[in-house]
Amino acid sequence: MRNIRVGARGSHLSKIQSELVIDQLRSLYSNIDFSFVPIKTQGDNLAAQPTFELGVKGLFVKEIEMALQKKQIDLAVHSAKDLASDLPEDLVVCPALARAEPWDVLVTVTKLNFNLLAKRSTIGTSSLRRQAFLNVYRPDLILKPLRGNVGTRLRAVGTQFTGVILAQAALSRLNANLGNLKTEVLPKTILPPAPGQGQLAFEYRRSDHFMEEFLKPLYHLPSALAFYAERAFVRELGIGCSEAISALANFDSSGELRLEAAKIINGQVIKVEKSITIPLTVQLIKNGRVNWGKKDIGPAEFAQAENLGKMVASSLKARKS
Repeated sequence: MRNIRVGARGSHLSKIQSELVIDQLRSLYSNIDFSFVPIKTQGDNLAAQPTFELGVKGLFVKEIEMALQKKQIDLAVHSAKDLASDLPEDLVVCPALARAEPWDVLVTVTKLNFNLLAKRSTIGTSSLRRQAFLNVYRPDLILKPLRGNVGTRLRAVGTQFTGVILAQAALSRLNANLGNLKTEVLPKTILPPAPGQGQLAFEYRRSDHFMEEFLKPLYHLPSALAFYAERAFVRELGIGCSEAISALANFDSSGELRLEAAKIINGQVIKVEKSITIPLTVQLIKNGRVNWGKKDIGPAEFAQAENLGKMVASSLKARKS
């Protein structure tokens, strides 16, 4: 029986996410054995420092990528928003499973609407995007850095902070025990999501053609096309984690792939939105699976999604105010 070693960060959330993927693969391939390999990354070692202060995107993936290159693991599972826009040439990234909810959540002790938080309430988050967008919407709040695993951040609510901001997908996947804590999903009008938020991603060696075919059944068509559009957007902008941007791609009811992006310029939220029609996807979008057997969806459609990301990035770069 062939064994596939799946590598990811050693955090509880990463283990849960990896098990989601492994369970799906096991259901498809009964003749394959899987083992989980936890890997400590540079971002884990610098847990006390806000990631945007480090100025490097990919802090949570570099050591995992090195393990792939050294053939210590066969497959990596990441949170897509942790990935750098530029990859090592010998590695390939693709989306895994359907995207979870991409939104951010405010967690407080007492159920309070975000708009009704008292002035100078302290909100914990080390995400530059969250800090920047919330500061535009509620400049009267005190936004302070907060890192650590989800449990650590939840324990800070009501003691160190009035509230903390967490990803809805993380809370859902962990089935987190919130106790008496209350949550409010923040709409994109207040806090638009990070590129790739809620999406899992695979990474494997480019030379591993077995893995390329092996993973295809776990592609979810709408999520995959959105994934490529958002990654192309970030790559075209050429930015790291030291800039606050948002991007969200999804299909509307007419079957068009729409990408909404936003950036803070001179203290204002500047938004760009564009959409394209991908003809071959319209009849398949309800099913949600890529029909690889008939070759209906392939490189041409993914290239269209990437072109959408590039167009939105170019428009956003051209905006000065």
